[in-house]
Amino acid sequence: IVVMSIYEWQHEGGCWVVAYTRQELSDNSGLSVKTINRSVKKLAEDGYISRRGNKILISAEQYSAIADYLRKIGVE
Repeated sequence: IVVMSIYEWQHEGGCWVVAYTRQELSDNSGLSVKTINRSVKKLAEDGYISRRGNKILISAEQYSAIADYLRKIGVE
């Protein structure tokens, strides 16, 4: 959800590179870095995000898929 709000704020050109480190994501979400790492791995495996090196990328299609999933489970 944190990434979704950041994406909406900084989205540009159909693809967004998450400019935050895993530690910063951890600090902003309240989750441990280990949980962030596991979550990033799972999201990439499921196709919700892409990775290029240590960078997390979200395309417009991936963003839509994430938003659809969140709506499906009742998170707005």
